[in-house]
Amino acid sequence: MASKTQREAGPGDAAGALDRLYGAPFDDFVPTRREMVAALRAGGDVAGARAVAAAAKPSRTAWALNQVARKRPELLAAALEARTKAAAAQTSGDALRASARAYRDCLAALVQAASDALREGGGELTASQGRRISATVQAIAGADDAVAREALLTGHLVADVDVDDPFAGLEAGPARERPETRSPREAALPARHGVKRSSEDVSTLEKAREREKQAREREKLAQEREQERQAAELEKARAKVAALEDEARQARVAAREAEVAAGRARAEAERLRRAVEAVEKRLSDAKGELRSRS
Repeated sequence: MASKTQREAGPGDAAGALDRLYGAPFDDFVPTRREMVAALRAGGDVAGARAVAAAAKPSRTAWALNQVARKRPELLAAALEARTKAAAAQTSGDALRASARAYRDCLAALVQAASDALREGGGELTASQGRRISATVQAIAGADDAVAREALLTGHLVADVDVDDPFAGLEAGPARERPETRSPREAALPARHGVKRSSEDVSTLEKAREREKQAREREKLAQEREQERQAAELEKARAKVAALEDEARQARVAAREAEVAAGRARAEAERLRRAVEAVEKRLSDAKGELRSRS
């Protein structure tokens, strides 16, 4: 049985184990979790072992943000502060553009730090993953969710969070002039009544191409998020099964120990019963001998 000291230290050990778990290398998460569960169980902290066993493996982008929270917390603090200032500046066009630019600069620095963390672990950050990191930070920064913010700041984030960028339509500076370009499909379109396209027509086509491009990117991003969501659900289910398997093993061991103890108790009871019978027989013989002599 675990000592009182072990039981009292259990919750702290579990909290520390979870913190170390979410700071471990991404590819080592599952074996690290298994080792921590075994260590907590060996120390008598069954509840802590169960909590760690149920901890879900984070998505790759959530893991990268967790590492930034640990190694570069000032970047997260700057991004959250910049977002607050940008949201408060929406009454002025110039102020809005300046604050949105500062906010995006903070997000870019944060994404770069996440990319560095992935690279240190032997991976590479894709463009869609970078957008997911930005979206997650924006969603948590703009939501009144203390739990999600705490998970972000302490490096315990598990999954990405989606949000529509409230500053997506803002230019970070003066609009740049772009040369007229046409896709093959547009080049095949006949000119209207032989008149050359106006700059307004070109602008409309460019906007249509940009919308199509953004739609394709959103669709691809949605597919990737769905895949990661399914992977997270699968990981959560596996963690639940692992926790229940551990609980079942504990119950089987306890049952076997109880059966052995019960068997020993029955054997001891039988031995004592026979001893009582032997003593009672000797007592009866002694009484009979006493009667024969009286």
